[in-house]
Amino acid sequence: MRKMYSQIPAVTGALNLVKVEKTLGFLEEKPTVYGLQIVRGNVIGHNEIVQYASKACNAPSNDVDTALNALLDALTYFMANGHGVQVDGLGTFKMVSTTKCAKTLAECTNETIRKTKIRFFPSQQMQQLCSLKNVKVRMITFGKNVDLVPTPPQP
Repeated sequence: MRKMYSQIPAVTGALNLVKVEKTLGFLEEKPTVYGLQIVRGNVIGHNEIVQYASKACNAPSNDVDTALNALLDALTYFMANGHGVQVDGLGTFKMVSTTKCAKTLAECTNETIRKTKIRFFPSQQMQQLCSLKNVKVRMITFGKNVDLVPTPPQP
């Protein structure tokens, strides 16, 4: 379990959900069904994270920015050298690849690599954030094109 440096709870706030109408086009009768969809907010950028963390742990934003950049440099360095990287409370990042099969060892070269990508495996703590018993719902609305943008929490 990671140490909390701030007085801010790990999870605050609730989700906005929208009821959406869907048509199951892959079925012959094409029935209309309804489901819930999470209304996602804006993507929070580096500067917003720095400001939030700076207030949360009462540290100068320059120090937080330096620490965050050093963390990103470390992630990049270790992953570029073939290591997985685990960040407590967040999860593990690993480099993975897909390759074409080769009939002989000699044919198994760099050219057989189709693509490489970074996989993220969330920690148990992050997975619990998404479990049904932990999801708090703020508002449910109905609409096909609902434009709701939740505001980020304030530290």
